Amino acid sequence: AGPASLIAWAIGGLAMLLLALTFAEVSSMLPVPGGIARVPQFSHGNVVSMAMGFSAWIGYCTTAPIEVEAMMKYMTPIAPWLHVGGDSGGDLTVAGNAAVAAFLALFVVINAYGVKFFIYVNSTITWAKVVFPLAIAALFFASQFESANFSLDIPDQPGGFAPFGIPGILEAVTTGGIIFSFIGFRHAIDMAGEVKNPRFTIPAALILSIAICLVIYGALQVAFIGALDPSELANGWANIEINHRVGPLSAIATVLGILWLVSLLNVAAVIFPFGGGLVAFGSNARLAYALAQNGFFPKFIQRISKHGVPFPALILNFFAAIVL
Repeated sequence: AGPASLIAWAIGGLAMLLLALTFAEVSSMLPVPGGIARVPQFSHGNVVSMAMGFSAWIGYCTTAPIEVEAMMKYMTPIAPWLHVGGDSGGDLTVAGNAAVAAFLALFVVINAYGVKFFIYVNSTITWAKVVFPLAIAALFFASQFESANFSLDIPDQPGGFAPFGIPGILEAVTTGGIIFSFIGFRHAIDMAGEVKNPRFTIPAALILSIAICLVIYGALQVAFIGALDPSELANGWANIEINHRVGPLSAIATVLGILWLVSLLNVAAVIFPFGGGLVAFGSNARLAYALAQNGFFPKFIQRISKHGVPFPALILNFFAAIVL
């Protein structure tokens, strides 16, 4: 999308906000655990709730392993034994798979000790996930900002603010990952059953999750476009020739000579997926609990531990994640 990626972020944020507002109204009236599976049961019955519930459950079962595997990729430089041949692009070794299993087990332990402990761990990581990207954007702004990049004409290549027009913008929204980047608001729906003052807290959580993400992603996008050297755009926006094993932000930091930031990004690339996997694991326990309430899992999955969490659901999801 080129500089028009800013419009793509706005479109994606608005689209997801409409979905979040719908759930904000329904989930504040029906604050139940695993709302994505439970609410359709109330409104449409077994068939719809089974389709929505199981599709969400399978998706969540893959989320934690994906996040942990991302951690393994970024840990390869200091732990080459995680991947065959020490290459982060290769398959996990036996030891690598064992490390994945250990992190998934850690998710179980943190969630098993109750919502308060989970919130303490997750809030700490989340504050870092808010402050750190904004600090990166500020550093990029201070180090280099080429305002001409937002309307640059490129010889023999599509240029200007929207080099590929509306199709480029809409493709960024769908296949460029923008929609996926906003989808974390669902966790507030899954954990609605444990919320105090749900009529205020749930709508606030859903709306703010979209708004805060839009600010963070927008700031990073503006900083990224401005930090690019115009020579790096010689082959057009579709062929930017910068790369780094920890992604484009590290590549920009390296070019700008902010090498200490590259080291911090390496650490963040391990910690932040941990936070995503942890939340997905907690949400998925409530989802499996809701599926059991709907009659789609055995009744023992509904059992609540002394810490107030559906522990059998955590164990079920742990083994499902291991298989996946």
